[in-house]
Amino acid sequence: MTEERKTLEMLQAGQITIDEALGLLEALRDAPTQDEEGFSRDLRRELGSSKVQPQPSVKLFKVDIHQSGEEDKNLNFQVPVESAVMMESFIPSGIKKIIASQGFELGALLVSLNKNFPDGRILDMHVSDDDCDTNIVLEVTS
Repeated sequence: MTEERKTLEMLQAGQITIDEALGLLEALRDAPTQDEEGFSRDLRRELGSSKVQPQPSVKLFKVDIHQSGEEDKNLNFQVPVESAVMMESFIPSGIKKIIASQGFELGALLVSLNKNFPDGRILDMHVSDDDCDTNIVLEVTS
């Protein structure tokens, strides 16, 4: 027996009002037979939720470094912002020196990152000297 038929029988038996029956029929019409995980409506009701709750987006710390000169070097990675402080060891010491020479404290910056940190570029730096050009972009994205 279908859910719609049960609803009409409950209306006929006087167990629900016309407005309640219309509301149930509308909800049944809008609800998929199965949700995204393949659960039936009845099983999902028994589990206590008619919809799968979306997962919160993860904030990422992105590093993009390009150094051109005698040899071109690139470093690109992204990690959850909560793990950014651990990534300092992957940034070459020469790049850390360049960042520090421009007045930025990389360690303090990385410690300040958390899931509430606003999205956007934290650092967008271009430094040239006789030997090479260095572009450094540090960014937080969702």
